[in-house]
Amino acid sequence: MGRNCCITIERQYGSGGREVARILSERLGIPCYGRELLAVTAADNGISIEELKKLDEKRKREEFREENMGKDVISLVKKYVESHVRTASLEDAADYVNMNAQYLSRLYKKKSGQNFSDYVMEVKMKESQRLLKDSRYRIREVSEMVGYTNEKNFARAFHLFCQMSPREYRDSQTGSQANGGKNHEAEIL
Repeated sequence: MGRNCCITIERQYGSGGREVARILSERLGIPCYGRELLAVTAADNGISIEELKKLDEKRKREEFREENMGKDVISLVKKYVESHVRTASLEDAADYVNMNAQYLSRLYKKKSGQNFSDYVMEVKMKESQRLLKDSRYRIREVSEMVGYTNEKNFARAFHLFCQMSPREYRDSQTGSQANGGKNHEAEIL
């Protein structure tokens, strides 16, 4: 064998090429010079071109699997939160998809661009808005329906999300202000 075969891993593979370069660098015990390329003497170090191709194919399969798995997990988590709006938590969602809660939190942020807790809040507030349009429910009942045990905490969260109180939102949606501003319910926020 004795001949030197120089393998150059260029950036054409994006971050995956850098990962192959890192693996080779670790396996061969030589430094990886930057992101642009890694040159190694393959024949002298026992790595064939075929092995390098297999490493690259394995990396592509793993990257594809991780990307698609992440999308599936995110859609499952979203469906879980929407169907468990009152009790949804990161720990319960992680159990639902058989993942570690911290890992799920990072994956959710990476794939959706939004924190899990922000998504839960968004779902709760959108459901609150839907329920507040129905005057059969008192504001206290709406807050309990979306998982708040304290009406004031609900009102504070709702105000942050909608820039108005639950009462103001209800009035703007039901037109009770057009009825002379009469309040059909005696509620204290």
